[in-house]
Amino acid sequence: MELLVKFLKKLAWGLGMELKTLLLLVLLPLLVATTPLLRKDLQHAGDLLCVKQASVHKAWELRIYDTLLAAEFKTPKPTNLLAKLALEHAQQTTNFGYMYGTCADKRAWLLSVSAPYALQLQTKTGVMKLNPKLKNYCREVGAMFAPSGLQHPTLITINKHTLMLPKNIQTGVLAINCKSLTPARVGPRLLYAVPIGKPSLSAPLLPSATARPERKVIGNWLNKVRKQLRLPAVAIHSYQHGIHDRHSVIHDRVELGRVSKKLQQQQRKFLGENRVRSYSLREALSMLWLSPFHRSLLLHKDAKNIYVRIAKREQQLLLTIIFSS
Repeated sequence: MELLVKFLKKLAWGLGMELKTLLLLVLLPLLVATTPLLRKDLQHAGDLLCVKQASVHKAWELRIYDTLLAAEFKTPKPTNLLAKLALEHAQQTTNFGYMYGTCADKRAWLLSVSAPYALQLQTKTGVMKLNPKLKNYCREVGAMFAPSGLQHPTLITINKHTLMLPKNIQTGVLAINCKSLTPARVGPRLLYAVPIGKPSLSAPLLPSATARPERKVIGNWLNKVRKQLRLPAVAIHSYQHGIHDRHSVIHDRVELGRVSKKLQQQQRKFLGENRVRSYSLREALSMLWLSPFHRSLLLHKDAKNIYVRIAKREQQLLLTIIFSS
């Protein structure tokens, strides 16, 4: 610790500034970046959360394009206490935005979302604008489009925080992701998923009914899809890499580092991880297919092995798929 202080003092002297000024310049952006922001544009999110059948389609109808929605319900509480609880909820879920409110039946709701700012979407012109302040949260922002049907996703260029959709763009889903600055162990996260036209909410070639075992269903479905697109089949394995049972869709870089090392010991290369939480296996596979970044991994040309794990909690399941060469 003493060596660090001496180094910082020396650096401050070399830059011609006081130590406290240097610390403010270095630490303040990090402190700002780790603080979730109140998303007042999500005040109407109760129309989604308070109903029995919340769905992606309903969220899009309400022009809610945020992802990683994490909701929690509480007994009625004063507004100031709800605000405090909502902020804590966002911090616990490592999300960047939050809102709170009360349902008609008096239940209080807390909501955290991946993005700290709303996406500005101009439907008529096909222009999407990102808040320039995203740079305080993301070291890199990317965009990708997944057309409906059996097709590969494509990259979309972001120019000065603006996305211009091609005039001939097909029906599908456009997604924007973020490589976070903080927390350091959190991997890439989706910020927004925007429907273009009226995309199908179901993945192609899904079985009419989910058979058992579920791991085999996933492998058979994925290999059918890959075969249609002239991609090599993948071998299906159960999850045996020792990742603890988190019921979260956040990619943990520390855990994945350990997975990568174990795969290297088997002469295999780690390609990526898909994680999705849903109420059924069919819904989980459809959500992965709808998301361009997740679909790109499903259709990775170098994938030869997948490692599948399904964790269940209450009425939800968390599907995790590791891809390797």
